[in-house]
Amino acid sequence: MTPMTLAECPQCRAARMPHRACPSCGYYNGRNVATGSNAD
Repeated sequence: MTPMTLAECPQCRAARMPHRACPSCGYYNGRNVATGSNAD
């Protein structure tokens, strides 16, 4: 088993999985892709 790789979100600088939307701010590839009450 290998350790999980994390990348830094360019929007909010939180740790996130590569090629996934940021769980903190909801951005992916420069766009807000989050839906729901936590989205800005």
